[in-house]
Amino acid sequence: MGKKFSLSIGLNKVDPQSYDGEWDGELACCEKDARDIDAVAESLSYDKRELFLTSNATRENVIQRLNDYSRELR
Repeated sequence: MGKKFSLSIGLNKVDPQSYDGEWDGELACCEKDARDIDAVAESLSYDKRELFLTSNATRENVIQRLNDYSRELR
């Protein structure tokens, strides 16, 4: 069977300026959902898992991890 990788991302707040400032950017339960998905990946013995929550779910971190995964999955 092939390798199984998981990248779970949960953002409980986003930049309101990305939405024309018409919304405060607050979200509910997204971090919890991401933790739940990560737990599913763990229970299924995924080869690699990464969990990015609001504080470390930066564009740079996500792109870097996707690049890492893509190199390894070739």
